[in-house]
Amino acid sequence: MPPTDSPAGQSRCSLLLARCRNGLYFLWAYGLLPYVALRLKIRGYRKTLAWSHRAYRPRAALPQKQAVLQAKSMSDMISAASRYGPYQASCLWRSLVLVRMMARAGIRGELVLAAKPVGQQLKAHAWVQLGDIVINDQPDIAEEFTSFGSHIG
Repeated sequence: MPPTDSPAGQSRCSLLLARCRNGLYFLWAYGLLPYVALRLKIRGYRKTLAWSHRAYRPRAALPQKQAVLQAKSMSDMISAASRYGPYQASCLWRSLVLVRMMARAGIRGELVLAAKPVGQQLKAHAWVQLGDIVINDQPDIAEEFTSFGSHIG
């Protein structure tokens, strides 16, 4: 019996596959973060958002739980690439990269832009949701900020 036929063999293969996938997500994010930053400066927000969504590749629908887990894994690797890269990516950059990566995986994420007053200033924030589930931030972030509505663009 091959080792992958046993439950232990299957879990080792699943773990190895997850590590490889996460490594690819990290490398992909590491390259996309500065590209998105530059694209925002040159092309602007609306065209960059459209570019992120244009990557959508329809695939067989993933169960919601699996899509959320895959998107959160992507988000973790984007955060790691931002933390360990030569630049500190803003929430908007990270969210646009996540929308792009999710779209390539056949998952439609929604970019949410929001703001809240802080003293005399207005603090803006961006995150990605899959349905009502926040992917790249705290689950209750929508209660802290007032959304501009659906994504703009």
